[in-house]
Amino acid sequence: MAGRPSKYKKRYCDELIDYFKDESVKPLPLFEDFAQLLDIAKSTLYKWGEQHPEFSDALKRAKEIQESRWIKGALDNKFNVTFAIFMGKNNFGWKDRTATELTGKDGGPVEARITDFPPEVKTVEEWLALKDKMVKDATISQK
Repeated sequence: MAGRPSKYKKRYCDELIDYFKDESVKPLPLFEDFAQLLDIAKSTLYKWGEQHPEFSDALKRAKEIQESRWIKGALDNKFNVTFAIFMGKNNFGWKDRTATELTGKDGGPVEARITDFPPEVKTVEEWLALKDKMVKDATISQK
């Protein structure tokens, strides 16, 4: 493979975890900041995670540490409320309890049905044809 050699080193796994555990990193450890320490782009961290299973594990553990520190910081009012909500929803998959998901039978799509057909109509197709005819008749009578 052509190009510059990777800067990846196996020791970065432990360094990443240590960075995220370090309480002196205030107020919250970020992947962007760790990448800057290594003089790489944040996307490179994720690429290493795809290429190196041990680094993938370190990224997941760091994310869990970050979430734990975010929860504790939010509970201790260390973060602006709007930021705390935004961070939780966009980075940790948290959502409001009022979220509603609709699914049909066996998790499939929701099926809409018209149940109040005029007596002479037996199918949706017949209802649509009748509706189209009614609209057309109303348009003609307005002229």
